[in-house]
Amino acid sequence: MKFTFPIAEMVRTLNVLGKVIQKSCPMPIVQNVLITKPDPKEEVYLMTAGSAESMMTIKVNITMVDGTAFKPICIPHGQFLQVLSALPEQPITVEVDDKTREIKVHYDGGEFAFAGFGTDEYPVLKSSHTNLVTVSVPTDILLPCVSNALLASAKKSELRPVLSSVYLDIKDDGITFVGTDGHNLFRYVWEHGVPFITEGKAAGVAVPNIFVSALLSAFDKVSEVKISFDGYCCTVSADNITFIFSTSEQRYPNYSSVIPKEQPYHITLDRDRLKQSLRRVSMMASEANNLVKLTKQADGLLLEAVDIDFARSANELVPLGEDSNIPDGFTIGMKSSSLMNMLSPIASTNVVLKLIDASHALVLTEEGNSALICMVMPMVV
Repeated sequence: MKFTFPIAEMVRTLNVLGKVIQKSCPMPIVQNVLITKPDPKEEVYLMTAGSAESMMTIKVNITMVDGTAFKPICIPHGQFLQVLSALPEQPITVEVDDKTREIKVHYDGGEFAFAGFGTDEYPVLKSSHTNLVTVSVPTDILLPCVSNALLASAKKSELRPVLSSVYLDIKDDGITFVGTDGHNLFRYVWEHGVPFITEGKAAGVAVPNIFVSALLSAFDKVSEVKISFDGYCCTVSADNITFIFSTSEQRYPNYSSVIPKEQPYHITLDRDRLKQSLRRVSMMASEANNLVKLTKQADGLLLEAVDIDFARSANELVPLGEDSNIPDGFTIGMKSSSLMNMLSPIASTNVVLKLIDASHALVLTEEGNSALICMVMPMVV
């Protein structure tokens, strides 16, 4: 069997599929990509990577050479990507021995040779045909919201694995994107309007963090994706790409209940000025707790950090907006890294900090935009 393809296009495909491959998976076969031809009558070729928990399939531009017949083959992902990345764009031919499955990559002036594998043991993950919900979402909404929600979700939670996921709360008129680790929270309400759901009814989808990187990489060149959920697996598809993955089975916590309904105090600050000041002051914060103290003074918001162990400290005053409403002397402690993370989703020039007291969560919103809420739990000063 011989075939050829554009090198640059194949390298991009392999890089995207590499986001799905789990390096520590106990099944060695999933370190390979599977090339198949679903319909013998059509010249359509698919490349698949995945495991028992996820599977991504991308249509690839393959052309058979010398009239040879196609047979499915598993090619080592890392080896194949390394070989192609070392070559400039040029005509190449991949030759596969149908008996030994040895793979030879012929290029101008040389060749690479390495072992391929059979396809019998390659796992297949299928979603059921009964979808609880199906919707179409623009990627300029989906991808930024999922990326921002990832900032607030738990990196790895042993006790509550569902917190290590991004939650899509699909409703009749849109989606609420949520991420939380129990201390920080991101929530964005995207309103599409009715009708939004094309099949089924409202449902919640918890996308495990380990699949978010693949989701962001695979669909960054398309304008819209279709999302289907059957209660166990979620399928995201667009153009020539299909991504299926298992979702978290735990019930996602009631995120709405932890968002304060009313905050009597608010501060308006220049977002970039606050981030820069916070970055400078946090350099002197204790490595043990990363604590930065925020105190309202007559002429601004004072940021302070002290590290007693190393006898270092820093403070900086950030000017307040004219409409700020908070009493002098109000003090609250924040973990600077958490506050920096939750400032990242704020896109407006000014950020509004809403507060109750030193023991309740700090809420961050964009000026004039109630759809976005970021929340950070305080620390004891």
